[in-house]
Amino acid sequence: MSATLTPEKVAEEQQHRKQTFRWRGMGEIVPILFGVIWLIITFYPILYMLMTSLRPLTDFFTDIPWLPPTHPTAENYGNVLSNDFGLYFANTAFVTIFSVLLIVIVSLFAAYTYMIRCLL
Repeated sequence: MSATLTPEKVAEEQQHRKQTFRWRGMGEIVPILFGVIWLIITFYPILYMLMTSLRPLTDFFTDIPWLPPTHPTAENYGNVLSNDFGLYFANTAFVTIFSVLLIVIVSLFAAYTYMIRCLL
């Protein structure tokens, strides 16, 4: 059985592909749109922290909080680094590492017990 393609069938197939492609394109735009909206929502707090860290202490109550600072400065970073930042960072790293290790060990024992009970 050999099927011959007539010009009408070819044109119909091409028209069907164009319609399918157009519909598939709309199906791809919606997730991209939601992704861009989600990016803006999640990136704004990071941008806000950066703008606030560059704002001088005198402009905290005079500038508009959600706009970039009028006179950006790195003075705040100098204050943080000169006031025992290393000690606080080491404390945070110790607590984080200890907590994660504790969670992994407890989870390992729980998974082993669960696996043994399921096999028996």
